[in-house]
Amino acid sequence: MVTIKSLTPEQEALIPIYCSKWRSLITSTERLNRSRVEGSLRAAYLLAEKPEPEFRFLNGPNELKQLREQQSALAFIRQFGAPVSLLDTQVVKRIRSRLDDALKQHIETQLLDNLQLQSSIYSLATHPFADLAAQAVREGFETAGARGRDDLRNQLGGEFLLTMSDTVQQMTEAVFQTVNATIQQVSASQPFMQPITQWQERLQVTGQALSTAATLAGVFNMVAAMQYSYLDFYSSILDFSDSDQKHLATIRSIFRACSALVIPFETLCLVIERPTKISLDAEGKLHADHEPALVFADGAEFYIHHGECITPD
Repeated sequence: MVTIKSLTPEQEALIPIYCSKWRSLITSTERLNRSRVEGSLRAAYLLAEKPEPEFRFLNGPNELKQLREQQSALAFIRQFGAPVSLLDTQVVKRIRSRLDDALKQHIETQLLDNLQLQSSIYSLATHPFADLAAQAVREGFETAGARGRDDLRNQLGGEFLLTMSDTVQQMTEAVFQTVNATIQQVSASQPFMQPITQWQERLQVTGQALSTAATLAGVFNMVAAMQYSYLDFYSSILDFSDSDQKHLATIRSIFRACSALVIPFETLCLVIERPTKISLDAEGKLHADHEPALVFADGAEFYIHHGECITPD
């Protein structure tokens, strides 16, 4: 397979067009077409070889918090199963492997602002569920000790919890400290990672090892979900197999339908309505003076100053 090392002038000219297109999608405050959203997500679950889930639409993080507080994290995982990845990492690897590293960096750097903005909105919209996996694994430790591993394994999502807990136990404290330091370093240099850093601090109650593992899982899942704009651009310059093209088309339809504010589990797919207000500064970061920059229909408001959350005066 020939590695692509440069773009044609016509392909280069497409980059700002794609930037503008995705920025419009990310900043849209139009109410969701719920039937369209469900159709896109049904197709994604089908491609992931998962049964059709229950779809539940929420108006923002306040309603998501209420849902989260109705039962323990472990009970939630037992009822609705493990988190589901709708973005096939193998497809992503195959696509990105077609391009030279320098070319990937050239393309993705120009699309980075969209990635940062989408990541910020996604993290703020879904933050009540940020610690779900960590809490479920902690509770799973306790349950496994009290009832035995077989009992936990037989529960919906139990295998996921056991796998996560075993992985955490197998990793040494030294490795966790190294990875944790790396995350902190990356977070400090990337403003859009600050919400993740805050989540990591909250997760310390589960222990350093569990905190780091859960944070890593959250970071990787979120960043993977935010690669939609990259993949959409790559689809304009590369030829794909029919199966990869079908996967990409499904992923694009999800983003276009709901800006990818989705938290998918095995039997439940949560969809967050788009914000009712998104205010940006000249650099495209979330920002507003003396008023919330990000507002959701359930009353959730976020005061943000040039990309950083602040406490209102």
